[in-house]
Amino acid sequence: MGSLEDIEIFDPLFFNISPSEAEYMDPQQRLFLQNCWTCIEDAGYNPFSLSGSLCGVFVGCAVSDYNKLITDPKMYNAYALMGESVSILPARVSYFLNLQGPCLAIDTACSSSLVAIAHACDSLILGNSKIALAGGVYIINTPDIHIKMSKSGMLSPDGHCYSFDQRANGFVPGEGVGVLMLKKLKDAKKDGDDIYCIIKGWGVNQDGKTNGITAPNTKSQIRLQTKIYKKFNINPNDIQLLEAHGTGTKLGDPIEFEALCESFNKFSYHKNFCALGSVKSNIGHSATAAGVIGMIKIILSLKHKVLPPTINYNILNEHIKLENSPFFINTKCKSWDIKNKKKRMAAINSFGFSGTNAHIVLMEKIKNNENIDKFINNLPIFMVFPLSAKNLSQLLIYAKLICNYISKDLKNSTVVKGITDAFSYINSSVQYK
Repeated sequence: MGSLEDIEIFDPLFFNISPSEAEYMDPQQRLFLQNCWTCIEDAGYNPFSLSGSLCGVFVGCAVSDYNKLITDPKMYNAYALMGESVSILPARVSYFLNLQGPCLAIDTACSSSLVAIAHACDSLILGNSKIALAGGVYIINTPDIHIKMSKSGMLSPDGHCYSFDQRANGFVPGEGVGVLMLKKLKDAKKDGDDIYCIIKGWGVNQDGKTNGITAPNTKSQIRLQTKIYKKFNINPNDIQLLEAHGTGTKLGDPIEFEALCESFNKFSYHKNFCALGSVKSNIGHSATAAGVIGMIKIILSLKHKVLPPTINYNILNEHIKLENSPFFINTKCKSWDIKNKKKRMAAINSFGFSGTNAHIVLMEKIKNNENIDKFINNLPIFMVFPLSAKNLSQLLIYAKLICNYISKDLKNSTVVKGITDAFSYINSSVQYK
């Protein structure tokens, strides 16, 4: 299982939450709140500068099992009620930063976070949000999910996820959290933001009445993918990487593969040009966070211009006919080379066992903002980064993290520019600076 470390570590006073209330907070609430803060800083913004803005918060999440750890009914109080509430999870972010755009908790099972990102895109287009924080979180606090999945025959008996492989034998549960900051492209350019990538197209649909409420449906997946390609004028022939749902089940993977082949073949008859992979073979299936984690994998691949390998793959699933398809399984990390001055482009699938499907297409970012290049060329020999924290131990930890981060990529102009933007302010409400 891909487990997150240190999920119990949380500084409640930083977020103006009392320690007694924090004890009752679902770890998913704590982690999402922390990661939203980190996401905003990574974008080069002071999180408090978003106060009063039309910033939407969209999160894929589900009811946690954390409340099952409270075995004594006498311990239940108002904090316990808020601590386990799904609706409170995104509201923590909006409340702390005074964000006044839409605030939605979305549960469509495994597709939740990608559906949340699609809704964030819709909100930006409709003008309901000027900025959006979108992602997902999933934490396993008790053995319940393993017991239930094992009894239903869904769990991999050897604890490995074999996406597209003959050994595919079931789910491997995992944990995860991820957040993206989204803007309209024209607004990001105007604001001089460092852009990781561009969302080229997106969409969501539902299977409706099929063979079973939890059964994946090929026709529904094809409808969604082809609709997106037509609506956003995308030729699948230009997609070089496909992050599949790829849960590593003997029949689920072939159904997804069949749908992808038919969708691609409606537009192109080229063969073996698109790398197929799934992050679930690396970290397991992080349920409501799976979509955003797969999307972050693609974003980093676009940033570094590499095609990531698919692990745990040796022999092709007998139900998948790869040879004459648009796809190939990439098993080695290699340079993402392109021809004819095309843009690097990738797509991601995410399907919920509720029957709700999501599909998003990404394209590599445009050239760095010229202001960033001018900035790095005129860097002084010495630079001052103002840091602030609510106590001395926080300040020392913060300083160490920043030093480690800068030393790894000091020559990267966007890294230095982002750091100087993010730390060009001092939080006057804290004691240590």
